[in-house]
Amino acid sequence: MKRVSIALLAALLALAALVGALAEGVELETVMASFGLGEEMMALTEEDLTDVYGIDPADVGQFAAAIHDSGIKADEIVLVQAVDEEAAGRVQAALEGRFQDKLNELEGYLPEEYAVAAACKVEADGLFVAMIVSPDAEALTGLWQEAIAAK
Repeated sequence: MKRVSIALLAALLALAALVGALAEGVELETVMASFGLGEEMMALTEEDLTDVYGIDPADVGQFAAAIHDSGIKADEIVLVQAVDEEAAGRVQAALEGRFQDKLNELEGYLPEEYAVAAACKVEADGLFVAMIVSPDAEALTGLWQEAIAAK
């Protein structure tokens, strides 16, 4: 009986910790993992935020990002939670600039991939900003919106 009580107490503590973590907000790495992206999607680093997107890491509370490793697919996903509203505006501007550059690169080079990218967009909701470029953008955007609505 004592072992069962200890096990039950441990399970309750673990559940309380999980609920507390979820109550604090959404984990963008978890959201990205829920997308079920293939192995060909390469995770990006904080350094890439600056080098590729021109985003100041000081503007970012958390992020998850991945790009197709082939270089000939449009697929690119960047999810960011900014530290404040002003930072969110800067992040959105940077992602919109990257998105436009991507469209310009693909337009004359890979028309099929341009069509994929052209159907996508950068979206923002409060501190959260996302650029989801994928043939499954509508479904992935829906998952992202559900996750941040639960924040």
